[in-house]
Amino acid sequence: MACHRFPPVILLVLVVAIGCQQAPSPQSNTPTAEVLSARSKYLLDQAPATPLGVKEAKATITEPSPLVLTGTIDAGAREPWEAGKALFLITESSIAAHDHGEDDNCPFCNREKAANLALVKFVDDSGETVAIDARDLFGLEKGQQVVIEGTGAVDPSGTLVVTANGIFVGTSGSP
Repeated sequence: MACHRFPPVILLVLVVAIGCQQAPSPQSNTPTAEVLSARSKYLLDQAPATPLGVKEAKATITEPSPLVLTGTIDAGAREPWEAGKALFLITESSIAAHDHGEDDNCPFCNREKAANLALVKFVDDSGETVAIDARDLFGLEKGQQVVIEGTGAVDPSGTLVVTANGIFVGTSGSP
């Protein structure tokens, strides 16, 4: 009789053990309350009017100034992201669209891309870069067009740095 009870007990233990296993959560891609709060603070419903390209903005800004900037999320051969931070690089859209193919080693084009980068960062109330990856915060991908509202300044290395207070996310190829 005890032999007949043993298999059902094992079966019950296995069912309970399997049922207690953590399945991949469908909510793993669901934004946290922190992400939703930050997103609502920065995400714009429509693109601001008359944005400048990176090249034009760098040529006109001499001191920290409010600006509306448009560009393509791209940093050439480098990744445009800093993992875990609301910070990324954009480049002049016309330059990002210019491509010689997979083996793009054109020194002129690479110099042009590097010269027309802008660093976009979102900061919290204490002035620190928001500690949420920009890809998670705004659903960004390399190659997307964005329009940024914020304050821009050219740093000593010649990079346009934008402290953003708003972002409009376009699709790949259009703002």
